[in-house]
Amino acid sequence: MNGDLAVTIARAFRRVALPLAAYYAVTVAVPLANGAAQYIGVNEEACRLTGRSRDQLLEMSVWDLTPQIALADGQREWANFVARGMLTGAYRLNTPEGSAVDATFAAAANILPGCHLSLLNRLPTALVP
Repeated sequence: MNGDLAVTIARAFRRVALPLAAYYAVTVAVPLANGAAQYIGVNEEACRLTGRSRDQLLEMSVWDLTPQIALADGQREWANFVARGMLTGAYRLNTPEGSAVDATFAAAANILPGCHLSLLNRLPTALVP
């Protein structure tokens, strides 16, 4: 990532994500993804939620955390999300141990061109038994 783009993303993150994260409290995971669904920025709560380090997440995409059984539906929803500009709902994430974490999310597409922001909260109980 070039320096100018990194600065622009950091400014947008401070302007948009940080106030929203403060609103939802410090337990909100805030990942940023590019147009290819690759993570380009994450906060500490995103690391806790997924069980991965920042460096690991920045080498991954949304699809690396999506259960195989939900991959096709997730990819269709991603395309709809980018086209609509916003999406809310629930999502299941794979952990490194092979278990799942269920979370609610609110996402905004193209906070900068090709940069998509999500806010995720862990659900206290599983979505599916």
